[in-house]
Amino acid sequence: LAGLRRHGQSLSREFALLHEEVHEELIPYVDCFHTRECREGFWYRKNLGARGIPLFSYLYHEYALAYSAGAMPVRTPSPFTVRQHAVNLINGRLSSVADWGDQQAMTNIHPDQLKMLRNHAHLLKTPAQRFLILGRMLHSLALNVRSVTYEIDVTREKVHTREAFVESAVLTSSWQSPEGNVGHCLVNTTAARQRIRLSLDTRNAPEWPKADIDLYRADRPQNCEHVLQDVSLPREYMLELAPLEAVFFVIRPAKR
Repeated sequence: LAGLRRHGQSLSREFALLHEEVHEELIPYVDCFHTRECREGFWYRKNLGARGIPLFSYLYHEYALAYSAGAMPVRTPSPFTVRQHAVNLINGRLSSVADWGDQQAMTNIHPDQLKMLRNHAHLLKTPAQRFLILGRMLHSLALNVRSVTYEIDVTREKVHTREAFVESAVLTSSWQSPEGNVGHCLVNTTAARQRIRLSLDTRNAPEWPKADIDLYRADRPQNCEHVLQDVSLPREYMLELAPLEAVFFVIRPAKR
């Protein structure tokens, strides 16, 4: 792999070597990984009671670029597909809309799925990009929100079933940027408004005496809301998320 990579780079500066599925021993030898962190009830999470966690992202995100496949957009309403795109967003993985199965033109997919893909693209136009692409994953915020139940397809021993999958209606992740700032991503995966009382802090990263907190909304990526200035952490904040809305908080040492 190292020789192949050197040869490819000698032919083109834009050469990239990718590998299907993440492997920690290959991090020094490839440029990007394919992942399926958004899948549930499917190899390798098809065993009874198995639930996915973003372990590779937590350990290696800042060392290994990756994109996530498996969330194949469809024409019809599919809340679980919307959820899969949201998982890719909070895990810091780009969503690939090309995978096996029935391919769809982006103009044909259901608007809810397109909305979540746009959330992802729009947040990457903001300072959230420094966290979601290059950052270190931190311990996530604890949210007190209602749960949502999905019906998902599960295959075990070649037997196909439909099973209930229960998860928080709002997904979240926390990050530290290369500059040392802290970010929190929150995504409403449902068609209902969600009101959440947050306790914002730097998670397991070092704290500062005072902090400034900015908020970016995916539907208005050009706007920066300076929601709190020169405050002590942790700090309570009431957040209301519109249906399928994604937001990103940036916390940095106070300028004053």
